Amino acid sequence: MLMGKWVGGCAFLFSTLGFGLAATPAQALEAPKFLTHRYPFLFGPFQKLDSGQPWAKAQHAQLLVEQQPEIRALLQAEPGRQLALIQGAEYEGVQTYKFQDFVEGIEVLGSQALQHEGPAGMQVSHSMEPVQITLVPSLTTGEIGVLAQTLGSNRPLEAEPELKILPGKEGQAARLVYLARLGAAQGKPAVDLLIHAHSGQVIAELDRIRDVHGPADATKKPSTPSSSRSGKKAVPPTDAPSKKPVQAKLKIAPIDILGANDECQQVGFGGMPEKLMLRTCEKLIVNGKLQKKADIASKQALLNSQKTLEYYLSKHKRDSFNGKGAKLISVVHAGDGMNNAFWDPENHFMAYGDGDGETFRSFTQATDVAGHEMTHGIASDTAKFTGMGESGALDEAYADFFGKLISGEDSWALGKTLYIDPKAPGIRNLKNPNAILTRFKDEKTGKFKPYPAKASEMIAFQEPCNRSNDGCGVHVNSTVISHAGYQMVQRLGQAKAEKLNYLVLTQYLSSGADFKKARNATVEACAQLYSNADCELVKDAWAAVGL
Repeated sequence: MLMGKWVGGCAFLFSTLGFGLAATPAQALEAPKFLTHRYPFLFGPFQKLDSGQPWAKAQHAQLLVEQQPEIRALLQAEPGRQLALIQGAEYEGVQTYKFQDFVEGIEVLGSQALQHEGPAGMQVSHSMEPVQITLVPSLTTGEIGVLAQTLGSNRPLEAEPELKILPGKEGQAARLVYLARLGAAQGKPAVDLLIHAHSGQVIAELDRIRDVHGPADATKKPSTPSSSRSGKKAVPPTDAPSKKPVQAKLKIAPIDILGANDECQQVGFGGMPEKLMLRTCEKLIVNGKLQKKADIASKQALLNSQKTLEYYLSKHKRDSFNGKGAKLISVVHAGDGMNNAFWDPENHFMAYGDGDGETFRSFTQATDVAGHEMTHGIASDTAKFTGMGESGALDEAYADFFGKLISGEDSWALGKTLYIDPKAPGIRNLKNPNAILTRFKDEKTGKFKPYPAKASEMIAFQEPCNRSNDGCGVHVNSTVISHAGYQMVQRLGQAKAEKLNYLVLTQYLSSGADFKKARNATVEACAQLYSNADCELVKDAWAAVGL
């Protein structure tokens, strides 16, 4: 059964890359050097293929993709265009292979083809669009490097800028861009810049971390950067965590909880950590065992980690964020009075702020927020969303959705337990997004706009995508998708809805997916798992949010 957008005509790379069959289930495969990529949200190492997914099957998958007319037409129009295998995965009897799009060896950001084989048959989809642009930049890497450092307040350039292709959307032409990576300095965190290769215009300034708040909502009023903390204490609801740490019910991945101090972090503007050096942070809990200096925050962080790992292992048979049993590391007391929590996709750890003691208490006190951040770890290993616009909003939406399921709370308000004021509505509300206001005002009325519940209510943003406009709405517009998730739970029940959305997140979305592609991917994935009647309910859930 063929569903979705047809693909075909991709150049076969296995022979040139020298791949053979996977020898054992434990054998990991490294990406060829010319395909490796320094941008963690857009590309990553090849995922291990288990014994049920030998390379012969991957080769066959690519041959099936080649037979589809749309990509065949694209590749014939652009002879230098090729696809390369980047991921293989299996869940609930559905095997998926994901292929990355390149033109003359230059990566097309977020442009991928996916092949699925499961109980409903074969499905192929893609997010490829015509490129047809000159690949000779007007600006050199040296000129872009100088420009990037100037625009980035003289933060250090970590590597030579790389050429990428940013595909066009909604009639917009594709653009040749440079990816310039800037390190942390001057009280500001590390960022990735996308800069037009001809005009030098900044298209996006993307944070490396994935946080639970939009930037202006999350931090204190701007302050001067410092290497020290103000000494504020976390404000927990009681003098102890909600439960005493206990032995995990399942054999889960190892857990470490570290404590941030003046020696292991540099605090930047707004109380956010500019840098966190894990090796010099205080060891509070090691491999799940409490050390002498374990405190309330570290014990609660341990409970959060246990609950998240047990959820993904018991419900989806996923062993830690990478599916391979990686140690789950969390850092408590990050920043200075930081009203936030975040996942670092490059260094694979979660950080909790203590809160400012006025609006927020310690962020360890919200299991749903912890589940949110650790779900970002799974997304950064699978879908690898681009971190801006609708793709970035999908990242936040799935993190919110699974964060609430992990918590087991009756309320669909995210992070409500963090607020000192018991009447506070929470960070976002999946059941009723309009109940909470964003920080963006309506130009006509001067009033703050609510979080959108429908696609028609989404807030529009203009480039460049950066912290000031929430990366073009990654947190603000995420509620359209998370509300669709809520609607699916109401119609299908939690067990079916969580299984379906996990399959979509980990196997059915390209890194550049938008809301419409997410809707179509969910309907296609549903056909592999459930009956036609159930899939009609899924369509109804998406229709409820205008998609």
